[in-house]
Amino acid sequence: MWIALRLVLAIVGFSIRFRRRRSQPTPEGTRGNTPYFVTMKKQGRQTVGFAIGMPIKSPAWIRLHRGTWANHLAKRLRVSSEVHTGDPKFDDDVYITCDHPAAPPFFAQRADLRAAVIAALEVGYKRVEFDGSAVWMDRTSTAGPSEADLAMLEAIHTAAKPLEAGLPRRFADNFIWHALVLETLVWTILGYAVAAFLRFYIRFVDIHVFRTAIALRAIPVALVLLALILFLVYRWMRGTPRGQLLIVESVAVLLVGLPIASMQFVADTNRALDSSKPAVVTRAFDHCESRVHRRERTTWYSHHVWLRDSHGEPALPDNIRVPADVCAAGRPGDLIEITLGAGRWGVPYYRKIEIHGVTYEP
Repeated sequence: MWIALRLVLAIVGFSIRFRRRRSQPTPEGTRGNTPYFVTMKKQGRQTVGFAIGMPIKSPAWIRLHRGTWANHLAKRLRVSSEVHTGDPKFDDDVYITCDHPAAPPFFAQRADLRAAVIAALEVGYKRVEFDGSAVWMDRTSTAGPSEADLAMLEAIHTAAKPLEAGLPRRFADNFIWHALVLETLVWTILGYAVAAFLRFYIRFVDIHVFRTAIALRAIPVALVLLALILFLVYRWMRGTPRGQLLIVESVAVLLVGLPIASMQFVADTNRALDSSKPAVVTRAFDHCESRVHRRERTTWYSHHVWLRDSHGEPALPDNIRVPADVCAAGRPGDLIEITLGAGRWGVPYYRKIEIHGVTYEP
């Protein structure tokens, strides 16, 4: 069941990445025959910014903003390139993030669009973005958009209107396919890790005899996976304006998810691929201990069976975390039967623990 849950959450993790396209809100009004949208950004009751947009179909995702130190560093490391239009002022002031092969000549031919974008950035807008269905501009502000803001948006929308028919179809942008493969992999790893993390807190019991052995075997697995994924990211994203965004995102997600996912992968395959003959051992039950764990407002319990002769052959821990009913079933001196598997990675694990007819099977 838990493996299935991890796979489901892995799929969910991937889906989360592709839910991000900005949905169009209800139009705030119209300018001419074109509706416009306004979304306010607030902290508590205070307005801290807004975004304004107008519908326009664009065959590629395009973002225009001021160049940052990260953009320049990515260009020096050759993991990113920049679209040039031949307009010195525009190319110096504006960084175009787009991989569509027809984008450079389009912007080179549209002096009115270049001028409108520069005007918006100079008055404080952070970016101008075409998301495929609308053009958006956003900025920090303590008030809503003024007539001048809407006029600026309208100027960009009018100048960009040829986008709807002037570029080849969206799939000419190869970045989409590379990003799809890489983000599927990266966010699937995160989803798998989240499910493993949830399992740890929902069912606080032992599965493997020595947990540190799983972590030690997971380290080389994590390093190999990290190297392979980063190689793919660098290989496929090198030279694209959007490559640096995916590289930063991938590294951040992997740093969070890969250590946990690697340990869970080793733990799952250690049991699932094990074909060894089970070994049954008995030990003397010493006592049962229940521990309370608290973190902020959350409280959970772990139940520990302590053994009197844990250092016999094979060696076992001094105590084993088990469900509450197994812990409560024993009395000092009772024999507890433990069935072990050798493990595909050589890490012993509990197949079954039984005492007085009460059974725990991980």
